Amino acid sequence: MPFVAQFPKNFPLPASSTISQTGITDQFATVMDLAPTILAMAGVTHPAPVYRGREVVPMRGLSWVPFLDGSSDRIHPRDFIQGWETCGRAAIRKGDWKAVFIPAPKGPERWQLYNLASDPGEVHDLSEKEEMAERMKEMMKLWDQYVLETGVVPLAPELGKWLQATEEQMVEDTWISYRYWEDGAREAPGDFTKMPKRFAGVGMGDGGAGLVDGSAGVENGGSGGGRNGHGNL
Repeated sequence: MPFVAQFPKNFPLPASSTISQTGITDQFATVMDLAPTILAMAGVTHPAPVYRGREVVPMRGLSWVPFLDGSSDRIHPRDFIQGWETCGRAAIRKGDWKAVFIPAPKGPERWQLYNLASDPGEVHDLSEKEEMAERMKEMMKLWDQYVLETGVVPLAPELGKWLQATEEQMVEDTWISYRYWEDGAREAPGDFTKMPKRFAGVGMGDGGAGLVDGSAGVENGGSGGGRNGHGNL
C-alpha cells in the first residue's frame, strides 16, 4: 500500500539520504512504525519497560529516523518478519516472501505463497509447488509465532461469507454524505450532501437489524426498529 509523507520543517532531510535524492523508496514499513518515528522526531523516549512503577509493553514498530537521516540504509532488516490479520484474512511476511490466507468465497480458504520480488502483484501462488514445501513450513511457523506474541484470535474462515454479504450491500456512493470533490461543492455544499442510511442497532425480535434513514425513521421492525425491532431512531 503506498504511503505519502511530508516531514516537519524542523526535521530537514540530509542530501545524502535516499529520500532526498529520489523522493521515493520501496522500503517496507508498517503503521506501527509511525508512533516510534514521531516520538524520535520529538526527542521523546518511550518509557518501556517500566513507567511509574508499572510494566509497559514496548512498541513493536521501529523509528524511520535512522533511515531518513541517512545513518541506516533500511527501516527494517531485510528479512524482517511481520504478520497481520483482519476479518478472517491473514498474512505473514518475511523479506520478499509473503503467505496469505483469504477465506471463501473471495479466496481459496488456504494459505497461499508469493515472492514479492518477482511477483509484486501476488498473481502466481507458489504454495503447492514441491520445491516450496520447506518455505511454506517456515512461513507457517512464523505465523504461529506471531499469534503467540500478539494474542491473535484464531482464523475464522466463516467470516468470509459475512464479508461477502457486507460488500454486496455496499452500493457505490451509498455511504458518501458529502461529494466535496465535485465542482461547485464548496460554494453550495447543501446541493452535494445527502444523509445515507446507517445501522442503528441489531434487533433480536421481529425486526432484525434496524436502519436509520437520514430524513425520516420508520418505526417498523424492518426499517427503523423503534417498536418491533431494537433500532434507535
